[in-house]
Amino acid sequence: MRLLVCVFLLGLLPGAAFAADNDCPVPINGGLKGEPGNNQDTPFHSLAVDPTNPNIVYVGTEANGIFKTTDGGQSWSRLRNGLKCTIAHTFYSQIFDIAVDPRNPQTLYASAINGPGPSSPTSYPSASGGVYKSTDGGTTWVQKNTGLASTYVTYVLPDSATPNKLYAVVGGLRATYPVYPGPFVNGGIYVSADGAETWAPLALPSGLETNIFIDAVLRGNDQRRIYASGQIHSGEAPKAYGLLQSTDGGATWSVSNPDGETVSGFDVFKGDPNIVYANVASGHRAYKSVDGGATWSATGPAIFFGVVRVHPTNSQVVYFTGGGGSIWKSTDGLGSVQQVYADTALASDQYVTDIEIAPSNGNVIWAAAKGYYLYRSGDGGATWSKFTGVRELVYGKSAIDFSNAPVTSLTPARFTGGTVSSFLRVHNPGNSAGTIQVQVRDDRGTVLGTFTREIAARSAPQFPMTQIESEASIAIPTRVGAFAQFDIRANFDGSAQHVAYDSTLGVLTNFSVCRSAATGASAVVVSATTAINVHSSKIPTIPSRITLGHYADNVLSGVTSDMGPRCAFRAQP
Repeated sequence: MRLLVCVFLLGLLPGAAFAADNDCPVPINGGLKGEPGNNQDTPFHSLAVDPTNPNIVYVGTEANGIFKTTDGGQSWSRLRNGLKCTIAHTFYSQIFDIAVDPRNPQTLYASAINGPGPSSPTSYPSASGGVYKSTDGGTTWVQKNTGLASTYVTYVLPDSATPNKLYAVVGGLRATYPVYPGPFVNGGIYVSADGAETWAPLALPSGLETNIFIDAVLRGNDQRRIYASGQIHSGEAPKAYGLLQSTDGGATWSVSNPDGETVSGFDVFKGDPNIVYANVASGHRAYKSVDGGATWSATGPAIFFGVVRVHPTNSQVVYFTGGGGSIWKSTDGLGSVQQVYADTALASDQYVTDIEIAPSNGNVIWAAAKGYYLYRSGDGGATWSKFTGVRELVYGKSAIDFSNAPVTSLTPARFTGGTVSSFLRVHNPGNSAGTIQVQVRDDRGTVLGTFTREIAARSAPQFPMTQIESEASIAIPTRVGAFAQFDIRANFDGSAQHVAYDSTLGVLTNFSVCRSAATGASAVVVSATTAINVHSSKIPTIPSRITLGHYADNVLSGVTSDMGPRCAFRAQP
């Protein structure tokens, strides 16, 4: 039940008071969370693959919103607009699961958790959880909790047979905050007929409302077969129901789990809702049913750890997780299994929490592990790619330890505003890619945010100040005369410039003034240089790029080139 402990502890996070208005004024970076003694967050079951494009993937985080890739994991963007957060603006609700509407991939549903409890009043800690909906591919989100008695939502199941019909799976747990006047918050399974605008509870077997749900699926051509895995946390409820199912859209229910076992993970074949693979908590054993849970047979070795996923078109192909960050595969319905991947770099308390098979291409497999590590296979598990920079993107921090790296300060830099556009140009003259970390301070020394980027070898990319402010979640000072300072660290030797383009005057100015803070010597100040009419007069509204010229010569010497000064930085010795 390790997974359940992680879920429940969200209600115990410090500094989690809520105000009447818990809208987030600016995007935030949540702190490091997870199990005690561990600073690696868990994505839980929040990995989702677009039904038409296997390169579009969403992953929900434990405190930092949602991130998305549209190019198979080569780049990622953060999606947080509309998500609620705490009054201290320290974290967003945990995204336990994400569902993509099979009828319209631009429509998404996120299941959010922040301590069990109702959605109103907003002073309750649970007010930021529940159901979120996006109709623009995750760019913006709107909370949809009308009718839900609790906001501890673990799954939203879109009905592909009926437009706008959905099921929300809500867990029952003991309240974790004294402000809520009740010892236990019941859950349940709810239905919506209007695209999540309103919800109504389904009638469930007595006692089921005290269970939490770790897995849930909707199956069958008529979308009338609902399966859910009911469990309890720390003995808070008298009974764990295991695997439940309804064959009539939730009108009636039956218990379908193997006799005497608690189901901790399962999946149902999309082509036949009677074929079920279940992973039981005791002994990490797997069971299979071909008659909808009426009878079961134990199968496979006792190595199952939690997640089970069946191929969308072949009921004999099954993927599942083992211990130690391992992923396993069977091609004969678990008659035999083979390990197809193991991440030996994961810590002992890290593990793969989700596996998803692309609906449009059964050879594309995605997996997520604790620490926000992502894995992709394009050949049915034969080979895998690991994406390690996603966690750093989420936290706005670099995976590289810059704690002892020399600091080069570049000042002044203009914030966004008016007719002047600012740019940070970074030059990497080496033959290997490197990473630069730019800590942005205001003129009073207050740290406003951190911008991190990988710089390709022998390149000089240019980053608009608007991009830096957005990705580093910087609130621009409103007082007159405020300006920015860049404290630059890197794991390569290079240089940087700050330039500004005035669209009214048509002038490109190099404002770079360098102060070396690495050696403790007296500050070295280099005068700024103005370069006039560098841009084409045919396109006066488009900022120019300062050409390298002889930039690469003596790039670390601190002398000015034909295009003005550069601020040199060095890698950590």
